[in-house]
Amino acid sequence: MPLVIDVKNRKRDLDTLAEYRLTVGRLVPQEGVWPRPELQRPFMAFCEGSYAATRALVSGARAQQAKRGR
Repeated sequence: MPLVIDVKNRKRDLDTLAEYRLTVGRLVPQEGVWPRPELQRPFMAFCEGSYAATRALVSGARAQQAKRGR
């Protein structure tokens, strides 16, 4: 399921990504582009919260569709 990021959380999303990028530094071919899990935790936590909100949004939409289908 796609991740919906509420407009109220957009700045936090961008800040979290920017912080990761600044911490990791410039990617160079010699080191590869593998993710660094220890640095991904804040972004993963943000995604988990957004995913819960996304699931609630989809559940609400399905419930509304079910009411219309009766």
